[in-house]
Amino acid sequence: LMARLLRGHVPLDDALTILQSSTLDPTILDYWRSAQKRLMSGSPPMRALARPPLTKAEQDQVATVQESLQ
Repeated sequence: LMARLLRGHVPLDDALTILQSSTLDPTILDYWRSAQKRLMSGSPPMRALARPPLTKAEQDQVATVQESLQ
């Protein structure tokens, strides 16, 4: 879902809010909340997003989409 939102040019902060509202799993919800807090405190998007529980493949996909948007 994140990749589709970013490809659709949804701002990252808005995408994270959408993902939080559509997540029921507590671990994943904590991941999105933590990522958003990291971004708001100035961390680069890749540092905020590229961490567990995302798999390496998922982290690479986020990186690819982020790079294509720059």
